[in-house]
Amino acid sequence: MILLISDIHGSRRTLQRIIDAERFDSIIFCGDGVNDLAFADIPGTVEVVSVLGNCDRAAGYPGKTSERITIGSIDVLIMHGDLHDAKETTSKLVSAAVARNTGAVFFGHTHLPCSVNEGGIQLVNPGAVKDGRYAMCVVKNSVLKIDFKHLPRS
Repeated sequence: MILLISDIHGSRRTLQRIIDAERFDSIIFCGDGVNDLAFADIPGTVEVVSVLGNCDRAAGYPGKTSERITIGSIDVLIMHGDLHDAKETTSKLVSAAVARNTGAVFFGHTHLPCSVNEGGIQLVNPGAVKDGRYAMCVVKNSVLKIDFKHLPRS
């Protein structure tokens, strides 16, 4: 099981509540709050894949702006989305996936949860951790299953 998160923006307490509430083998972080993620209490057995968002880059944090991984049988491109104008269009996300030969894109930036298929490419945004939003992901029978979650404010 994968915990998919993005856009922490200083909400470390909410992030920790999410981590404590779920069972997962890995975390995929789609940017904006890489420093917040570094302070989270994450079990040592959990693999973390992280990319930088626009706020992370503006703050000077080192790291990659995109990452290509394989989950089960699906190749996934992980990015924040700002460099591909995700707030205005999804076509550049699809083009990036095609260029990198992936079947899915995990992204953030818009703070809006979504899972849509465009041109055979699955686009997934977990929403913003700062709003208590995240997603749990798994690949079953070569199909990407996404379960969106919302952690109420405490």
